[in-house]
Amino acid sequence: MADHAHIFPITKMSEIFQVSRSGYYRWLGHTPSKRAIQNQRLRKAIRRVWEGSRKKYGSPRIYRQLKTEGWQVSRQRIARLMVVMGIASQIRRKWVKTTDSNHRWPVAANLLERKFSPDKLGRAWVSDITFIPSEQGWLYLTIVMDLADRYESYQQARKAIFEFIEIWYNRHRLHSALDYQTPVQTEQNLKHKPAA
Repeated sequence: MADHAHIFPITKMSEIFQVSRSGYYRWLGHTPSKRAIQNQRLRKAIRRVWEGSRKKYGSPRIYRQLKTEGWQVSRQRIARLMVVMGIASQIRRKWVKTTDSNHRWPVAANLLERKFSPDKLGRAWVSDITFIPSEQGWLYLTIVMDLADRYESYQQARKAIFEFIEIWYNRHRLHSALDYQTPVQTEQNLKHKPAA
């Protein structure tokens, strides 16, 4: 009611919300409780973490992040405040069909015939592509791999991918779009840049 007092008369809002005018004015003059003040601070922290995750985090991850920051609150309380705030995890669908095989275009012959273990290098190459959404549009990630040289296990593949992205791409590769700095250098510079 207080937020709309400059638009609507208190008498009319009291009728609509079924609140006595005296009760409203008594509430208006009170000081917020310790819990209300803490909830206000907590809501700001929740919004900060949620926006920092690009609105992907739900209450479990926000709870974990706030816990590492020293907050002593329950996940249920965070979930309840998120409902009040009108925010929730915004997760996109995990898989989107992008191949349309129902067409008249020529289809390449299947030369591999499901023989996924060639005995020599350079005999069988495979590739795949995926789409990654960003704030500036879609990014396309593709991989081309010689089947004779593929990784033997999930752990080996994970290690190779981690080394490429975290060691080479983020820490050593110079990006023209970042004024020929690495992403790590750019991030450090932005952290130390004074606010405008």
